[in-house]
Amino acid sequence: MRPSYMDIVVHSMKDVPTYLLDKTILPCNLPREDVRDAFISLSAASLAELPAGSTVGTASLRRKSQILHRYPSLSILSRRS
Repeated sequence: MRPSYMDIVVHSMKDVPTYLLDKTILPCNLPREDVRDAFISLSAASLAELPAGSTVGTASLRRKSQILHRYPSLSILSRRS
């Protein structure tokens, strides 16, 4: 049985949904350690250089959304463990 309320939850902000339930409070956002993402490819220097239909692997729903918004011709492979 799921509780009807929570007193406190510690969660990674990258996984918090875009829309929150009513009465949900996010009291603080700590600064990120390093805001740069890593791009590793043997054939391209950036996402912009990947040919249409290329597959990009990521474990981040946020990053998937950002990539597809800017590069809709790419395919995303979710890499969640």
